[in-house]
Amino acid sequence: MFKSDSRFSVSKKYYNLFTDLNSNVFPSHSSIFILCVLLGYNYGTRKSLESTKQLFRVASLNPEEVLVLKSLSIEEENCDYSLLSDNSIEDKIINMLEEYANSGMEIFIEEFLNNYIKQSNGEYYLDFTKKNELSKIVLGYIMDKVEEEPI
Repeated sequence: MFKSDSRFSVSKKYYNLFTDLNSNVFPSHSSIFILCVLLGYNYGTRKSLESTKQLFRVASLNPEEVLVLKSLSIEEENCDYSLLSDNSIEDKIINMLEEYANSGMEIFIEEFLNNYIKQSNGEYYLDFTKKNELSKIVLGYIMDKVEEEPI
C-alpha cells in the first residue's frame, strides 16, 4: 500500500508546529501526524490542504504506525482488504490521511494547543515559554480523548 519513498505532507501553516512539537513533546513527526489523523477520523472531518510542505517519509514509520494507517485506510474504504496490495491508489490514500491530519491539527489547536502556540505570518509555532509543562499536559489530553471515545 505504501512505497517507502513516498512522503506525507502537512499544511504549510502547521509545518513549524509539527516540527516544534517533534523537538519538544513527541518522539517523531509520524507520532504527531498519526495523533492528528486519528483526531480528524474520530471527529469524522477531513480538510483539504491548500499549501503543503513535506513532513516525513513513509519509510520512517514503525510497523505499529503502518498498521494504524493501513487499518484506518481499509476502514475508510469499506473494509476493502485489496488495498493492502494495491499501489495504484497510494496517492488517494495518502491524500485522505493528510486531510484527516489537517483537520486533526485544527481540532488539536482548538481543543488544547491554543494556549501553547503563537501565530506569525499565518503560520503556527510552539510558544517556547510554556514548553516545560507541555509534555505532561499533552499526555493528559491524549488519555482524556481515549477515555471519552477509544480510537
